[in-house]
Amino acid sequence: MHDQLDSTTPAAKSLRDSRQPTVHPMLAELARCYPLMFQGPHTGLDMACGWYPVFAQLCADIDARLGQLQSDFHWRQLKEKYGQPRWYASLKDADGQASDVTGLVRPGSLLAPEQEREALRDCLRDLVQAAEACCETRCMACGSSASLQRLKGWYTTCCAGHLDMLQREPDAFWRLVQQNPL
Repeated sequence: MHDQLDSTTPAAKSLRDSRQPTVHPMLAELARCYPLMFQGPHTGLDMACGWYPVFAQLCADIDARLGQLQSDFHWRQLKEKYGQPRWYASLKDADGQASDVTGLVRPGSLLAPEQEREALRDCLRDLVQAAEACCETRCMACGSSASLQRLKGWYTTCCAGHLDMLQREPDAFWRLVQQNPL
């Protein structure tokens, strides 16, 4: 027989906690305003502070459209990839199965009552895509007008001032991007 780790020991708790995905502290206020959006399984919720205002408005817009279905929606992953935001969410179907909001193909007709959830899914997908597109021209650090930059193989979206900071002091730039804008 081999020894098994007792799940109540501090070592087991530490191991379990280390496997939990992270939620960026700047999202705490949004999680208080829209708690159901931030509950449920996810692979990490991270945010650049310059994109936070757009994301906060996106949460408000989604919440307004969900109505009685608020408990059926949650964020699965929020991240930056190639200098652009990538925000993934799930909406449960009528059977309670979660499916991706951002990766679905539009149905041809939305006239039947059973397709109301598909219409909502399409609406939410469009809102997420519009918010991501808005951030494509916003500085990750300050939210001002910016463009996609490539520096030493890394892509970032930043304004001229923050590009200079990134070139001179990359660690300071990334700390700034991760600061809470509130």
